Amino acid sequence: MKYSEEMLLESNSGFMMPFALDENERPEITLDYGDGINPLTGEKFFHKGIDFLSYGRPLFAMATGIVIGVGNDAVHENYVICRYGDYEVKYGHIMSANVKYSDPVVAGQVIAQSGNYVHIGVKFKSKDMSPLDFMNMIYTNIMTLVGLGMSPTNQAPQNNINVINGFEDDQKELLELFNRYFAAYMTEIRNGTYVPTEKTEASLRNAFQRGAEKSYFYEEMPTMSNPLGLSGRSANMVGKVQNTLIEDFLAYVCLRHNIYLSSWDEDKKKSWRKKRKLQEQS
Repeated sequence: MKYSEEMLLESNSGFMMPFALDENERPEITLDYGDGINPLTGEKFFHKGIDFLSYGRPLFAMATGIVIGVGNDAVHENYVICRYGDYEVKYGHIMSANVKYSDPVVAGQVIAQSGNYVHIGVKFKSKDMSPLDFMNMIYTNIMTLVGLGMSPTNQAPQNNINVINGFEDDQKELLELFNRYFAAYMTEIRNGTYVPTEKTEASLRNAFQRGAEKSYFYEEMPTMSNPLGLSGRSANMVGKVQNTLIEDFLAYVCLRHNIYLSSWDEDKKKSWRKKRKLQEQS
């Protein structure tokens, strides 16, 4: 699914999947989104969500939002509905709710306990959409924040790699910029309206090539906060990759929105403005 700019989700608390899995576990779908057979009646119907096996797991808020519904109905039994921007997410078949109507929520906050399975339904501006499309967007945001050395939520576990990049003093401001502009940045890269420089692409290729030559990847069990299974040996490589990715993202923010980090002096701003003119002429 291609996301338009109006579908981009901002979240100042980061992002979280609706429930957690063990390292070697995969989500098990019992009833998919779309046309199917009702397991209770045997009749054909359109399922406006996805049902996952969950076995009493805690259920999380996926972004900054507000609770707009807590109740019970004949289809989804006990449920909680959260609004994240223009998205509404329904958590159905829950065992108990940890929130009440109108409560504010943040990414990673436990909002309910599931039963043996959980129904996840998603609407964008009141229209049903595939939960997998929404969850893929959330997962991409999580992996990007992790890859840049940032916690996907204020409550997320950190990996054990001591990485130092050139933006340690700008972490809070960077996170605010990522939450606001990163989805648009990725959308423009995908549709070709913004193209990273050849230097950026070459730097990433060289870093990962060196990492492969030194067998940095999958030295440890991959986890949500360390998807490539990196160990402490790779800290220098990870720092270089983070610097390259952050610099390109900041170049995009400067080009599109004329926004600079508050720590930059006038010389730094002039350097980026020069880069902007060169890119506009290319």
